[in-house]
Amino acid sequence: MFAKASDNYELNHSASSAACRLGPCRLHGEISSQPHSQLWLSYRPVSAGYAVHASARFQELVCPETGDLALAGVSPLWRACEELLAGLEGMLGRRPSRVNATGTAPALLLQLQPSSPDDAISGAAERSLAWPPSPADEGYSIHLNTLHTVISSRSPQGVLYGAFELLRRLRREDPGALAGGGEVVRSAPSAPLRHWDLWDNLDGSVERGYAGPWQHRFDVAAARSSVVYPLGQQRDEQRAHDLARLLASVGINGIGWSNVNACDHGNQHLLSSRNIASMRALVALFYSYGIHSFLTPCFDSPQIVGGLFTSNPQVPEVKAWWAKKIEEVAGAFGDAFRGLVFKGNTEGQPGPGSHGMSQLQGANFFAELLEEVGAICIWRAFSHPEGGVDQALYQFQRFENWDGEARWNVALKIKNGPYDFQVREPVHSLFGHLSNTSLILEFQAAQEYFGHAKHLVALPSQWSSYLGFDLSSRFPPYNVQTLAQVASGGIGRMPFSGIAAVSNIGTSRNWTGHVFSAVNTYGFGRLAWTPTTPAADIMREWVEVTFPRSSSYAVSVLTRMLQRSWEVYENYTSSLGWGFACAANHYDLDDMDRRRHTDHRASATHIGYPRNAGGGYASTYNAKVAARFQSIEQCPEELLLSFHQVPYTHRLRTKNNSTVLEWIYRSHMSGVNAAEGFVTDWLAIEGHVDLGSYPGDAFVDITTRLEIGASDAAAFAKSIREYFETLTGCGLRDGRLQCHAQ
Repeated sequence: MFAKASDNYELNHSASSAACRLGPCRLHGEISSQPHSQLWLSYRPVSAGYAVHASARFQELVCPETGDLALAGVSPLWRACEELLAGLEGMLGRRPSRVNATGTAPALLLQLQPSSPDDAISGAAERSLAWPPSPADEGYSIHLNTLHTVISSRSPQGVLYGAFELLRRLRREDPGALAGGGEVVRSAPSAPLRHWDLWDNLDGSVERGYAGPWQHRFDVAAARSSVVYPLGQQRDEQRAHDLARLLASVGINGIGWSNVNACDHGNQHLLSSRNIASMRALVALFYSYGIHSFLTPCFDSPQIVGGLFTSNPQVPEVKAWWAKKIEEVAGAFGDAFRGLVFKGNTEGQPGPGSHGMSQLQGANFFAELLEEVGAICIWRAFSHPEGGVDQALYQFQRFENWDGEARWNVALKIKNGPYDFQVREPVHSLFGHLSNTSLILEFQAAQEYFGHAKHLVALPSQWSSYLGFDLSSRFPPYNVQTLAQVASGGIGRMPFSGIAAVSNIGTSRNWTGHVFSAVNTYGFGRLAWTPTTPAADIMREWVEVTFPRSSSYAVSVLTRMLQRSWEVYENYTSSLGWGFACAANHYDLDDMDRRRHTDHRASATHIGYPRNAGGGYASTYNAKVAARFQSIEQCPEELLLSFHQVPYTHRLRTKNNSTVLEWIYRSHMSGVNAAEGFVTDWLAIEGHVDLGSYPGDAFVDITTRLEIGASDAAAFAKSIREYFETLTGCGLRDGRLQCHAQ
């Protein structure tokens, strides 16, 4: 028996909640009035020896003239100076002197390079943020000269990114950050757009949010969104400021402010003049950190907000209303406003299909209007079919004809796979098919299908596996085209391509509910900046900047736990890429039969979705990839059941020659054992891990969540085992498969 998850973002711990098998599963304490964590930007003192050398290296700070922008606090250059002063003082115990020019003392200089003759003439004060997003302009260099350290970039936000990189190195006590032999650190982002999507609702709730304040039961009226609080409620300005800092520190340059389900939960009023005016300060704050703003309006806004009789874009009055509203938003937000995001005609949301128009026609309609203010239209490709149509094939067919037809300022946002952020999916085939359209790869940092922030799941491992997947180019001489290359603009260098993530941020003091879930926030930004960085390196880096004074033993244990966590979660939930397995609450696994006909296609003798036949989803990939998925001998066994229906007796070549059914049972048992091992590993490093960046008793909170994860993993595995034993008449007894007559 175990406590089921609520459909909201909290742990639902009532008096009747069962105890975990490894100890009492209750959360420690009540909501505290202590301030929220600064996560990896908690500038606590470094070791004394390192501080002495660093203080000698950074005696002065030279910032470029930023004119009136500095007075208003709206320039990333100003933010870079502000961050460096605070960070150096916090870590070194000494605040560098801010001066206008270098002298004889060792100094840290911030330098804005001209990217054109016009820039050299106008100076820093008039330099706007790079748009369209330019990875070359957003890049930075850190020159470690004999006397001075120089952070330079062509853009204001590039200087800010360089400042955060230096602080990151100092926090890790990197000796190279203090070198003075002329070393140069250069870095530039890969993806033009690096987007963070809040799924906040204007009624104060958060869709798929699992990081709200801990309460004994959920109350919608008392809920708080991540940042955009309902009108009339006080916004935590410091928290919003710190979120902007956290996102900018990992290179995020765009934010979507509200839920893509834009016509529910009060979101349909987003474009009211009152709401637009109320967001101005927030938009300006994030823009001062180099973060552009995108709005997600309801398609029916002309009727709901404007009072028109229809929202049909083909009606002149509707087009005029949208044009005027876009001008209003652009006037209020200035250069910070960069576009609108739409999700149409799926999951109950209205869209162009409601008026006899295609999705492409709808996207082009808005792109034409947005072009007038230098903005773009981002169109979300995710949708559900009706009836018995294969969801994977349906999503491909719905958007396969966009190439060459979408306007230049349209970007199609596509989930990493064709299902719905599942534990493991094939890479979405649209990424290999659309070569002349800006494509945005969408991940989900929120743990909708990964244990609702109760379970330890470090997602950079999963994301890295997708980014490195070779989609195979259709255009010789380019034979290889990874998903990372597509998200970076592809062969055609499409200007508004990028990578996005659904936010996992909430109002808990640790931001992400589970302390370890912050690795997904951090890891997304780092991968979006450099998709080829090994996930293991990113996770170790996160451990070192988040728990900076931990022993090397603790760092190794934590890094190993994070590295294993995705595979462990996969083992005790879904096997061999069978897709959806969860109940309607997207947590429990006690409703497998509900997915039987639409997803895993399990019967008494076979399992898997046959997508390998001609005309099936496997054929939508480029030839080389299609051949691999269509062949049962070549198909990666982690995705076997995504493309093939096989008998339970089918032998797995990479799983010790286990049969499919044996592997289902054994992998779930292995996953449970590993989840229990996480608790043991964590308890073993008590006293060795530095939790000073977190308020309250973070050790107890982490322990509690790991125990919940282990307890529920056992319940998940039990549900799966009982389902297949009933379905097949076969079970694992003493390590061997035994069947009884049905």
